[in-house]
Amino acid sequence: MMRGDVALAAPSSRVSKTTPPPKPSKEGTPAGRSKTPEQEEYWDYAEDLERAEAEIEAEADGEAEPTELEAEDDELDEADEADEADELDEVDEDELDDDDELDEVDEDELDDDDDDDDEADEDLADEDALELDEEESAPRSRAPLIWAAAAAAWAGVMLVKFTGDDAPPAGPSLTVQRGDEVEAADEPEPREGVGPREAGELDDESGPPPAPEPEPESKIKLPRAPGGKWWNPNWDQGLTVPSEVLYTVKRGGSIQFIANLYKIYHHEIQSWNPGIPLEKDLGPGTKVVVYKPKHGVRSESVGLPSRGQLRGAVPMLDGPGRILKHTPWKGWATAETVAIMDKALSAWSERGSDAKPVQPVLVGNMSAREGGRLKPHGSHQSGRDVDLSYIQKGPDTADLNWREMNAQNLDAGETWRLLETLVATGAVEHIFIDTQLQKLLHDYAVEQKLISKRDLATWLEYPRPPGSVDTVVQHVRGHVDHIHVRFACPSSQKSCQTK
Repeated sequence: MMRGDVALAAPSSRVSKTTPPPKPSKEGTPAGRSKTPEQEEYWDYAEDLERAEAEIEAEADGEAEPTELEAEDDELDEADEADEADELDEVDEDELDDDDELDEVDEDELDDDDDDDDEADEDLADEDALELDEEESAPRSRAPLIWAAAAAAWAGVMLVKFTGDDAPPAGPSLTVQRGDEVEAADEPEPREGVGPREAGELDDESGPPPAPEPEPESKIKLPRAPGGKWWNPNWDQGLTVPSEVLYTVKRGGSIQFIANLYKIYHHEIQSWNPGIPLEKDLGPGTKVVVYKPKHGVRSESVGLPSRGQLRGAVPMLDGPGRILKHTPWKGWATAETVAIMDKALSAWSERGSDAKPVQPVLVGNMSAREGGRLKPHGSHQSGRDVDLSYIQKGPDTADLNWREMNAQNLDAGETWRLLETLVATGAVEHIFIDTQLQKLLHDYAVEQKLISKRDLATWLEYPRPPGSVDTVVQHVRGHVDHIHVRFACPSSQKSCQTK
């Protein structure tokens, strides 16, 4: 290896000098702190690179005058001869031999420059400088070398300038360490108007994901009873059951005719309406008693809705917020079912006003007086099932009837309010609604932010498969034109059963 190469090598392999060149200023060293030996080494390295660059530029311009680097090399040669053991401990002894100084240089390259004297070989900084001397006719081809040397010099200077007490390893580095901070040397300049990242800032320029939208407070309330259900097992406690039920004659008829409508015995209706002949024709608006409780007979649901009986049945009461739209003999239920229905529909009516009354709810089939099979239903056998109409768009009260519902005629908002009114009683076990109508109710609730997602998942079975979850509203085929409400078994009725 040539001694010119030693001047350009990494500091760790560089030959120590007995007389170091003048040091650059200490602009990069904090006030009151001296440079470490490693920093001194890097400064020397930077100076050598600058000298090599100056020599290459001078030779490229045809001004190959002796430089400080050459003088330094001469001094180094003298120092080498004076104290070989101390000063050349890191240099192979073969490098001190003038005959071996060029053992790494191709002999063919030396033959091409036989006319050059031996002194020129020792003065060259490195092999690239020798090639530059051989090809003086094309000095511009060495421009990349110049830029490479300059870049290396700049990297070395910057490395020492910004290094604190803890210097990085010898040689050029790609990072500059400042305490706990590490910056990439080739990091691009920040864009205009964009400041540096703060500590802990995410690399993702999009920032953290937006916070999820808060759940809307449910406008449709869902009662919660002990055990997590929506009905109270003691819902019948404190409930006032009917002590008498009246029928209003609409177009005329006798009490015998009315008894046949309800399927009650003639002697019973006569005992409830004394003084009225059985076959006497009554005018419209006449009130006829169709129920009074029997002494010692308790109203009770027995068995399952699909395989049950009814004891002490009570016919459905007429009143505000409803239109009785069933054959009277199919409108019996337990006293508690009739009482809670009357309470719910009266509350429904109170939502309106004289100027804008609510749409009345059609009350359909319930149970037979003795319970059992009620065609065409598979349930409705134990006095706990009631069919009601959906709230419809458009029609006047006179035009209300049972209709198959769809997106065009279903008033989803008002139907939700009806469901809320029913469930608020704390007595509803389940409500059966066709899946396609559940979807309409679901979409409306989401769009209007009517119910929180948590409550909506308890209200509707949709969009989950039928029968997969226990919810208030469930799908049963055949409920496109009416709502089927099933009331829970009161804890006081031990014979009542539910699935």
